[in-house]
Amino acid sequence: MKQLIGISLCLCLAVNVVAQDSPCFRGPDHSGTYPDGKIRTNWKSSPPKVLWKKKDIGYGFSQVVVAGKNAVTCGYEINGDKALLYCFDADTGEQKWKIEYKDTCVGQRGAVRGAVATPAISSGRIYVSAIMGKLYCFDLKDGTEIW
Repeated sequence: MKQLIGISLCLCLAVNVVAQDSPCFRGPDHSGTYPDGKIRTNWKSSPPKVLWKKKDIGYGFSQVVVAGKNAVTCGYEINGDKALLYCFDADTGEQKWKIEYKDTCVGQRGAVRGAVATPAISSGRIYVSAIMGKLYCFDLKDGTEIW
């Protein structure tokens, strides 16, 4: 498996698409489809406008999830051996907060370098699974660990 050198976060706006939360992997109903059906498919000839990008937020395979004005993802800093959870303003890309959480496999990752789980958001809480299965719950407002 090829290591990712970083996560490049890109949120795009497609014309004629009404914004919808995507608070977990593959969307709100886990189907990987957009229920409105108004997504443009001509991205090659008319690409969506890039609203913002983030680089250098660590290694990983975590997807970005969105709830309201919050875009959340996980990353991993190899040099510091840190598992990280980020929250960005979904409209501007401004970082709202970043917290470190204890990964149960720090220093013992082997071939897997980086966050592997996609966070899920529900009722103002973020749920994250560490690489060895420990489940965390954080407050969406400020990243405070709940359990």
